[in-house]
This record gives sequence, structure tokens and C-alpha cells, in this order.
Amino acid sequence: MIPDHELLYRRIPARTSFFSVHDGKLRLSKAAFSDAMRQPSVDRAALLQFFPARALTRPDQGVVCLIAGEVRAIYDITSDDQTARGAVAHDMDVIAAPSPHNRAHALIVAVPSLPSERPFLKLRERLARLAERRGWVLEPSTTHVC
Repeated sequence: MIPDHELLYRRIPARTSFFSVHDGKLRLSKAAFSDAMRQPSVDRAALLQFFPARALTRPDQGVVCLIAGEVRAIYDITSDDQTARGAVAHDMDVIAAPSPHNRAHALIVAVPSLPSERPFLKLRERLARLAERRGWVLEPSTTHVC
């Protein structure tokens, strides 16, 4: 289990559709946490020896930081239950998902899994706001921002 205090890195493409800066403050879009499987990918900072550049897959990307316990504290993600009246609450978790090329890889998951895009949009918004609190841990290359 990934402890609540663990730092997580999320790489952000150097494109204006993912972030902007207003009055010196970072503003992330929901797109910064997109994922086709509705399980945003992060890297465990400790397993990267706290070097955010090790999370990059392209030299122009930036890196933001989340804390596992803050992700787990997201409580207001719900979806409609199609078989009964009412809403289904989704708990958030961060699980290790190492790959042969990245032992630091982890996933932000909902339990039960998110059945549609609408609750995932809300989760992405919450993750963006959490990451904005700390700003960049590694700024993207400004020469490549599109």
C-alpha cells in the first residue's frame, strides 16, 4: 500500500490546453489528468529519489505534485446507479502499478470504478485543484509551449 504521506509526480505536457499561468499562479485544466481508462497515471516520488525530471517522458514536459492522502480524501465523486435509485459514492485510492520500464508507476483509481465520463471529469477537476496548490515542482520548457 502506498502511504498517505507519499508524494506523487504527474507529468504535464507543455501545451496551453493543459495549463496556463495567470498573475504568476499555475492553473491546470482537467485535461492535465486525462486517461482513457479513467485511472490517471502518477509516479511515486520516493522511487525516483525525489528527482522530478525522472518522471518525464519528453524534455519539454513539466511536473506537478500530489500527496496520496489528499487524493484519497477526495470524497464527493458520485455516479448514478442505473439499477436502483440514488447515487453511488466512489472512494479514491492510489495503487502501485510498476512496469518493466518504470518501477515508480502508480494509478489513481476509484472504488468502485467510474462507470462514465461525468464523474471522471469531476475527479480530474479535483486533482487539478490539488496539484495547483503546490505549483510546479519542475516547470515545462517554455520554448516548447504550444
